Amino acid sequence: MKTVKTLMITLVFPLSLGLASACHHPQPLDNLNPISVSRSAAPWPMRGYDIRHSGRSPHRGPSTCKIRWTVATAAEITSSPAIGADGTIYIGSWDTRLYAINPAGRIKWTVKTGDFVSSSPAVGRDGTIYIGSWDKKLYAVTPSGQVKWTLETNGRITSSPTVGSDAKIYFGSEDGKLYAVTENGAIAWDFQTQDWILATPAIGKDGTIYVGSNDKNFYAIGPKGRKRWSVKTDGLPYSSPAVSSDGTIYFGSYHRKFYAINRNGSVKWILRLGGEITSSPAIGADGTIYVGCWDRKIYAISPMGTIVWAFPLAQRFIYSSPSIDAGGSIFVGSLDHNVYALNPEGRLQCQVSTTHRIYSSPAIASNGMIYVASFDGKIYAIGNQK
Repeated sequence: MKTVKTLMITLVFPLSLGLASACHHPQPLDNLNPISVSRSAAPWPMRGYDIRHSGRSPHRGPSTCKIRWTVATAAEITSSPAIGADGTIYIGSWDTRLYAINPAGRIKWTVKTGDFVSSSPAVGRDGTIYIGSWDKKLYAVTPSGQVKWTLETNGRITSSPTVGSDAKIYFGSEDGKLYAVTENGAIAWDFQTQDWILATPAIGKDGTIYVGSNDKNFYAIGPKGRKRWSVKTDGLPYSSPAVSSDGTIYFGSYHRKFYAINRNGSVKWILRLGGEITSSPAIGADGTIYVGCWDRKIYAISPMGTIVWAFPLAQRFIYSSPSIDAGGSIFVGSLDHNVYALNPEGRLQCQVSTTHRIYSSPAIASNGMIYVASFDGKIYAIGNQK
């Protein structure tokens, strides 16, 4: 029954989608400096781009939309791509594998895990790729495709890892825990919630880790693993958070509410949208928040909580999370099989069709391409028309 429940949630809410045992005692941390918002040299190192999950790239994406190449895996994909410093694209597939694909669209290598991979990869400062699997393990893989280590939790891992500026890897598990893991695969600490963690954690300037749990609470956890505060939500917070430059935390819920929370845990505002929110927000250079919704619209929301515009973009629900390029263009996928590009004013720039639903969120490369996956099992490279 648990397997069926997990499969349904991954179909509907793919967020992102050493050995740790139940008797593990977290080890004390060394003195820890606050985590900065710095990022690796990779053009898109993790889901949401940076540790704050701003979703905003310093590179420009395509202004016209043309599929340049596709790479097929052996099963469906709900994972979102990451891009390494050398341009390699990393992504997981339900065929149980992590893929490394070069910028020309050729598979470099694959690593087999023990079950579906709906988690999205993250690239560390040294190029190590981290990804979770339904086999309950977090994998650390070298840029050449060798498994460095695995760490087993007590639940499936559909949450995507975030690599902090302290080089620790933060992720959630269906055992209800948020984990902090060192580069060597040791658990620095874990924090227990009362239900699955499917969302991907974001990290603030002071090192606070933010994540929602299926226990209908949104948590702020300090760098040493102690709870700072929690906010009760009216619905399941499947949406992964994004943190603005002023420290405001934004996320959506399955109760049609979009939340803005101050750094101290007080509610700044709550905005009710026209449908459930499983898309994760991205934050523009001017502070505008962009998020997709089940009402088939992309919303642009001001930092004060007013709707700037709402564009009826898609013919079906939007699960994919927006990505923003250096010019302010917004890229997002939809269950109507399409990838869309909008300008900052909410006007359609271009779109391109895949052959199945898109849960994956686009990654913006330094070469002007975007990469995104479809439920047809393919990774798409989309660039300008020649």
